[in-house]
Amino acid sequence: MRTTLPLFFFLLLLINVACSEDESANLSYETFEEHLRTEMTYGQLVLHFGKPFADVGSGIHIYEYHLDDQTKIFIGYTDQILYARHVSADGRLLHELI
Repeated sequence: MRTTLPLFFFLLLLINVACSEDESANLSYETFEEHLRTEMTYGQLVLHFGKPFADVGSGIHIYEYHLDDQTKIFIGYTDQILYARHVSADGRLLHELI
């Protein structure tokens, strides 16, 4: 029993990591364009798009999402979404979503 319990938790951790990677691997600009709304809460963002890759903000949250095509979505957030930008791999602004 002592070795079974740690093994069980290790397997749960592996499953969780695998599921998280799968969620982020399916993100596209069109997904954000179709589902992103100004009134979304952080919980709704996570529900629709998964956890952000990073929060790169200082003063406000700036959630960073990596997309399949190597571009990124940056979402500025306080108690609501302030902006959402689609940015190329080299940092050029491609689209203003919000």
